[in-house]
Amino acid sequence: MKATLGNEKIWLVTLTFVGASVRVFNLGAQSLWLDELFSVFVAQRNLDAIVASTAQDTMPPLYYLLLHYALQFGNDEIAARAVSCLFSIVTIPLFYTFARQLFDARVAILATLALALNPFHVLFAQEARMYALLAFFTLASFVFFIRAWRENRTRDWWLFALMQTLAFYTHSLALLNLLALDVFALTQCAQLRMRWRALLVAHLI
Repeated sequence: MKATLGNEKIWLVTLTFVGASVRVFNLGAQSLWLDELFSVFVAQRNLDAIVASTAQDTMPPLYYLLLHYALQFGNDEIAARAVSCLFSIVTIPLFYTFARQLFDARVAILATLALALNPFHVLFAQEARMYALLAFFTLASFVFFIRAWRENRTRDWWLFALMQTLAFYTHSLALLNLLALDVFALTQCAQLRMRWRALLVAHLI
């Protein structure tokens, strides 16, 4: 499977379309279950109440804030799951970017196909919970971390810090992503000596 730049774009558009079709299909067919009903209950409050209630919960407020605005367009199952579905879809081309940073086009295409049809990722796309959002921001933080680690550009470090922060505001377990990157950095002693200041600043941000 040879992939020129033009062919890569065609593959990426095709895989994104396939993944989007699978995620949108029967999006509102199942009734909301208990955790989804809790998400809707929280998101229907005003913004101050959402922030206050999540401060007493185990999950941060970002997903509920986005869901609050999505529910302005309707109160059915499709509206409740729209945020998850959208972020799951845009994760597909982002994942290709991530895979392409590490591998050749053939591997990136096959890996993206696996994600586009991954039943767990499709499931979270059709659930009114924050997991699709977490996957997107976690993956985005990896993309910008790789760029920052390789090229040490300030813009990439800032974007890495931003994406990781948004992941923190999405799910409390986003800390594990940062710990995994730290473990990787500690194994790269030569580069760490040149990157530790930027990495520390990103952590502080």
